[in-house]
Amino acid sequence: MIEPEIIIVPIVFLTIGGTLSLISYFRHKEKMTTLGKPGSPELRAVESRMERLEQAIDSIAVEVERISEGQRFVTKVMAERDASRPLAPGEPPRIAPGSDINQ
Repeated sequence: MIEPEIIIVPIVFLTIGGTLSLISYFRHKEKMTTLGKPGSPELRAVESRMERLEQAIDSIAVEVERISEGQRFVTKVMAERDASRPLAPGEPPRIAPGSDINQ
């Protein structure tokens, strides 16, 4: 014969779990209906935060572009300076960037 604990324990846990799941589901649905309204304060807060994030990302992109332009300029100046500098005695000949060594 089946013992009562085998039936009662799962029923108790399923009842409690189902009740908690339904409560959280209905709370979620209620929150979603109030959040989607055009004049809700939560929606305005999220929109303003997203706008600030967008402005911050744009300013970071501008600064990164400035850094890369500066890096390119410094690299170009250093390459031109090295190419125009005369070789010291015993210094091996320089190879131009992008040229093939086996020519």
